[in-house]
Amino acid sequence: MIRIQRIDELRQFIQEQYSPLERFDGELFRRLVEKVSVKSLVEATFVFKTGVEVGEVLG
Repeated sequence: MIRIQRIDELRQFIQEQYSPLERFDGELFRRLVEKVSVKSLVEATFVFKTGVEVGEVLG
């Protein structure tokens, strides 16, 4: 139940953004991402506050 509430809060926050991103937005990042785990020089995992984990290859 808390997870659904968190997703709804984040969705509302994103919908309130009126302009497209042109550069990194630190506030938006902090609102969406709980933590980043660096696996190697080219791999990282982003854990969103909703509990969703996304692995990325950087570079």
